Amino acid sequence: MIVDFKYGNKIIEYNGQYWHNSEKDNIRYDILKRMCYDVLVITSDEYNKNKKPKEIINKCLNFLQC
Repeated sequence: MIVDFKYGNKIIEYNGQYWHNSEKDNIRYDILKRMCYDVLVITSDEYNKNKKPKEIINKCLNFLQC
């Protein structure tokens, strides 16, 4: 399984609306969680509507530090 970013047991996924199917992605994330990974998902909608990339970066950094 290929992930966007992995650091230790933390995985960050960036999901563009065009390429991702939430039903399939949820199954994938459940498998990763059963494998003891913590998963943070950033969606393209969240990123594009927010227009505050520093907040998204801080969200990712905080996730990695916990």
